[in-house]
Amino acid sequence: MNKSNERIGEKFSDPIFFIDVKINESINTINFKDNNKKYLGLIFYISSSKLKKIHSNILKKKIYSILSKKIKIDNDILGNDKIKIDNSLLLHQKIKETETEIKNFCRGLEIDITSKISHSEIDFENSKKILCNYQNTIEKNICYTCIMCQNLSINHVCVIMPDRAGQCGEMSYEDAKLMYELIPFGPCKKILLENPIDIKKGEWREINETVKNLTYGHTKRIYLRSTLEYPAPCSPLSQTISIYGGEGEHIYILDRLKKEFNPIGISYDEALKMTAGGIQFEGITAQARKTIFEKTFLIDNGGLKNSITPYEI
Repeated sequence: MNKSNERIGEKFSDPIFFIDVKINESINTINFKDNNKKYLGLIFYISSSKLKKIHSNILKKKIYSILSKKIKIDNDILGNDKIKIDNSLLLHQKIKETETEIKNFCRGLEIDITSKISHSEIDFENSKKILCNYQNTIEKNICYTCIMCQNLSINHVCVIMPDRAGQCGEMSYEDAKLMYELIPFGPCKKILLENPIDIKKGEWREINETVKNLTYGHTKRIYLRSTLEYPAPCSPLSQTISIYGGEGEHIYILDRLKKEFNPIGISYDEALKMTAGGIQFEGITAQARKTIFEKTFLIDNGGLKNSITPYEI
């Protein structure tokens, strides 16, 4: 039992949902050392004798969906969620409304839920660690594929790993695992990685075989960590596109939301047209924004250190 949770009742487990909240009024919140802004944590806890991890993942998404309709949630470049609000009383009201809707959603599932606005630095750190740092529980030799974009690009397949989210940015490793567990015959397939061909370039025999089957032989080989020879084809919904080349042979990262950034003379839309239909175009690949900040990001081409981006890093 996490000591920080005891004050809201012993029947509730570790938090399943946590979000940072910025309050613009003067209240008793934590002052963090790196800035002068005041923070507090919004935490949802659940309790159920029948609760499985798969249920908690569903509830996380449901809470986010309901809360985001009531309060504007901003995302930074890494996808971290922040709430900005001018009045703490309004925040409390919206949290209670969200909690009521979630309780109605959970009715019949024998799941109870409660929320807490925390001013405790211990709560803040513990909750963030529990919900964000799950790398040590991930099966490192297992990845997943996603073909949800094939209705837009018939030969596109995303390969999803702990360090590689879906190109749309919406399908994380945890989401793909959940999708597979819920619908084994659905859009996400599980791959056991046993025969690496080139780790630096990101090539595995099992991934090649699976991608070949899912694209009906159109894509036979794929490099997940290189833009050259066999790059991962671009999804029409990709958050960013990477182009390798130009002066100094840098990686130029084009963002769907920052189309004015065009240092290489090829726009995001033009790059997407060049790779339409799942075509492997040497020197061009795509990825989610979060993937750019992973250590394995295009390491065969120099990674983030060799990149020119529209972001402040």
